[in-house]
Amino acid sequence: MTYPGRRLPFAVEHGPSGELPPRHVVRLSGNRIILGGAGASGLPAEIPFSGERPAWENEDLFAKLAALNAQRLPFEHQPKDMEAPDALMAWWQESGRLTVSFRAISWTGPGRWLITTIEPPVVGVLGWLGPKTFGY
Repeated sequence: MTYPGRRLPFAVEHGPSGELPPRHVVRLSGNRIILGGAGASGLPAEIPFSGERPAWENEDLFAKLAALNAQRLPFEHQPKDMEAPDALMAWWQESGRLTVSFRAISWTGPGRWLITTIEPPVVGVLGWLGPKTFGY
């Protein structure tokens, strides 16, 4: 994971080998937020959101992901998906819209997961020059 402007080292929690990951945000599918993992969070497997794409400009999606973040649900790291929930959270941090940390969940092997806390970026750290508009 590369997050410009974030101070190293990141805070990392390693899940016990073979234990199911906690409830987390897996991906977006159409106009639904898909949740996975274990735990009695009381949240459904899917949360609908309204509005159109692009996802990074969707007000309802932002509000719902921010609410899930406030409940400390981690966001699955998906490096090949530009609209993955963890990428959206990082983008909203970099654009100055999200001013708090979020947690990203990733896997190091079968049944081996970890959660990394991603703090908001700081100007000058790892070459980050400050908030920017999407695509620049």
